[in-house]
Amino acid sequence: MHRILILLILLLFFLNITAITQETASFISFLYGNAPECSYDNWTSHISEGIADEGYNIYAPYDRQTNGFGDFYLADDDVLEDWEYILSLFNQGLYENVQQYLDLFQFPYEVVEFYDTDTERIYYLLREILNLEYIDENGTEETTDDEIGSFDYGWGLFVYNSDSTDPVIVNVVHPNDDFTVIPISAKLFQELNASYLLISGAGREVMWTEVGNYSNSKSLSDPSRRNDHGYNSCYRSFCDQMRAVHDRREFSPQIHSYDWNKHLNHASCQISAGYNKDCPNLPIRDLSDLKIDIINYSQHLMIPENTIGNNAAVYLNDYYSVNYNTYG
Repeated sequence: MHRILILLILLLFFLNITAITQETASFISFLYGNAPECSYDNWTSHISEGIADEGYNIYAPYDRQTNGFGDFYLADDDVLEDWEYILSLFNQGLYENVQQYLDLFQFPYEVVEFYDTDTERIYYLLREILNLEYIDENGTEETTDDEIGSFDYGWGLFVYNSDSTDPVIVNVVHPNDDFTVIPISAKLFQELNASYLLISGAGREVMWTEVGNYSNSKSLSDPSRRNDHGYNSCYRSFCDQMRAVHDRREFSPQIHSYDWNKHLNHASCQISAGYNKDCPNLPIRDLSDLKIDIINYSQHLMIPENTIGNNAAVYLNDYYSVNYNTYG
């Protein structure tokens, strides 16, 4: 009898069609500006914050980092299995079903069909719903810089560009620590007409092992340090989808910025193939005689004099720095 009751409840649940959220606005304004057309805006300001070691990382001067503004949910295998099933529906374009299962499994996420007035493209978002109980006054008496609402899960914002024809996935894993990267990544996402944009929803210090002294390698909320993370489930699922559709591997730029005092005397744009990868290949370096790579396809004069203020001319050798230690 109990089993029949459960089946009836599930049947009624699926007969009730769940509508997804539809919004029309500037995607850039939603991401880091004002977009009153959206259910909330300035997504960047709502990212979960945490400080494990004061001064270990450098943060944006306009956004005080504090403990208690937002959280991070460390999922077990069962929860991630449910999340990955939802992602499989998302990849099939079954967005109403995705919303139904988000509600059924009690994930604080919503599907948004987002018409971007900047590009006239349609994006489909997996967006976390704000918990308005989180408030950060940013340590000032002014109310204009107050941040109201943050995330309970902090897994991230996941954007699919339905107009893209290229297997490109732009991803940001340290939005609080690398505070300049969200505008850069959004620009890259739009100019490349990339398939996906992924931005983590929590700082790397929000949750860590709390064993010994803090280091970034001990973070639990950093998707670049922990494999079993809701962000990485999305990354894997979307990459598999692109490989199936395009029959080739994806181009996956992961955008970072660096603390100025730890990277002195390096060029402004640092390129790496990943941790401990000291022999980068395409598209960073073409080891053949063709030289079809990022460096050789750039201009000799990267930034002309006085084009971004009172600046000297910046040439290629002073613009890029590539992490490699093989095949000079």
